[in-house]
Amino acid sequence: MNKSKPDSIRCCIIGCTNIGKSSLFNKLCKYNHAITYDRTGVTVDIRTESVQINDTKVELIDTPGFDECHESSDGKLQAQINTRILKAIKNSDIIIHVLRAANGMNNDDQDWHQQIIKLDKPLIVVANRCDEATCIHESCYQMANDEPISTNAKSGEGITALRDNITTLSAQIEDTKPMESSSVENDEHIHSIAIVGKPNAGKSTLMNKLCGEGTSIVSRDAGTTVDTVKNHWLYRESTYQVLDTAGLRKKAQIKDGVEIEAVGQSLNSITTRGTVILHMIDATIGVSDQDMRITELVRRKRNKQIMIINKWDKLSSELKTTYRKNIANITRNHPYIPVVMLSAKQDRSFKKLMECIRKVCQQKPVLSTAFLTRSVAEISAKHPPPLIHGKAIKIRLCHAQGNDSYRVAIQGKRLKQLPDSYIKYLSNQLTKQLNLTGIDVEIRIKEDDNPYVS
Repeated sequence: MNKSKPDSIRCCIIGCTNIGKSSLFNKLCKYNHAITYDRTGVTVDIRTESVQINDTKVELIDTPGFDECHESSDGKLQAQINTRILKAIKNSDIIIHVLRAANGMNNDDQDWHQQIIKLDKPLIVVANRCDEATCIHESCYQMANDEPISTNAKSGEGITALRDNITTLSAQIEDTKPMESSSVENDEHIHSIAIVGKPNAGKSTLMNKLCGEGTSIVSRDAGTTVDTVKNHWLYRESTYQVLDTAGLRKKAQIKDGVEIEAVGQSLNSITTRGTVILHMIDATIGVSDQDMRITELVRRKRNKQIMIINKWDKLSSELKTTYRKNIANITRNHPYIPVVMLSAKQDRSFKKLMECIRKVCQQKPVLSTAFLTRSVAEISAKHPPPLIHGKAIKIRLCHAQGNDSYRVAIQGKRLKQLPDSYIKYLSNQLTKQLNLTGIDVEIRIKEDDNPYVS
């Protein structure tokens, strides 16, 4: 494996809950990647983004608050959060510790500051929300051992000074940082996959299974994942960027502002061209109308998809038999979608899932006009289109449209009068001939010009 100078400096933003860490993260990214809301408990997962700060490549890390779950008394969840914060700190080159300017350090800040001192990490102290304070609390100066950077993350005040400080420290670190393996971020063949589904279907558990334990926070409570979590999975010499998304409930059930933003991020993952969608379904609940809406949305957006029936081990033999029949009925309209029965916690069929992901991601058929035209001619010869007023519908040509290998145009006479059912038949047969998995062939119609019509 090639060794090189580090591609980017890892910079971790830490601090107590609801003091503007995610707002600061968004300002440094120059884009609203992280969801921000004026209440505790919004950020519970680690979020990373590769950004350019001045002339320096930085992997920016947004973390949950030290005291994210104190009010809920959920000790197990807070323990998971603390483990991830500590791991993020250890793997980072620069720590940005955000304090509330008016109040300074509290007990949690002091405890974590001691850990940073032991790790001997370069530290930037930020006194945030200075519009609320007439002066910066003296404890901010004590932690910084110098002048803390005064910021207002909402307005952007002090962000330039913070960016300059990061750049200065980065230059010092790059001169002393050892050579390391080339980053997967530079892999030109990264496949993007997104795990989507209703709340509590097992998305974060699958994310941890693929990318390593501790990637996503796992809880029995629905709606734990808010921000879309991104990480990388290496399998059989290929790199996959994996996105763990917030659960998708029915639109009528979404009232909370945070959930509205979270669902927006999830839908953005579905609509991003080239993303393979892993659609997680809880076997103990069954396939709902909402699940079918998700399936149809992915199809319309022309992304590949795999349906995963999770918690399969929790069903009895009788229920499994019934479930398979129901799945067969549901996928009758989408026969190209592979279905994997899985228990994300117990490795059931996990190897089958990984191979299915690899196959779906790597299929890239090269379609020539001659091959497509010949295939459509053979298909229509077996089952000709219906006559229109006694006249035959003639398909003269079929060719790939644009750069999308899965969208083709058929050209000929009277094609606008083709029934939808016949177009669906052509699509299904072409999909079978091409041995496509996860996506079907979309057919568009182009009518031949009539030379007798000016």
